[in-house]
Amino acid sequence: MPDALRQPFRVYSLHEVDLTFDERWLLSVIDAMRRNDMDSVWFLVTRRVPLHSRRWLIVLLRRVTDAIDQTTPSPHPKEEARYGTTRN
Repeated sequence: MPDALRQPFRVYSLHEVDLTFDERWLLSVIDAMRRNDMDSVWFLVTRRVPLHSRRWLIVLLRRVTDAIDQTTPSPHPKEEARYGTTRN
């Protein structure tokens, strides 16, 4: 991740209440991927990642998002029932 971002990726310890800018950015990308909002994903990635690393990082973040979704239940089960959407 630091190589793709061209700078260190700051992460606070598990016991911290606050999030770093990098953590917020990463969670925003994952959230956009979960919504399948590729415009937001591209916006977030292009603002921080050089051209030669973008595709690689998006593939990596898609796999991370998919892995998270497979191991955690949906946080909005009522929303899925209302809109008839499911996450695969």
